[in-house]
Amino acid sequence: MLPAKKMTEEITHTVKKLPYEKQQEVYDFVAFLKSKTMLETSIKTRNSLDELVGIIDGPADLASRHDEIYD
Repeated sequence: MLPAKKMTEEITHTVKKLPYEKQQEVYDFVAFLKSKTMLETSIKTRNSLDELVGIIDGPADLASRHDEIYD
């Protein structure tokens, strides 16, 4: 496997040799991969935050009674 910098250079060099229409296909695919990666990251983050819900004891209605409880 190539190092990241070399991989980027190889991809750039190869894409530059393609006709414009094929470059557009490569761009569309890369945009798809980026979107997919962002979605996967978002799901992982949400799942890890979901694990925190309910780990601290307190009144069930804390949000609605916050000022009354802590003032």
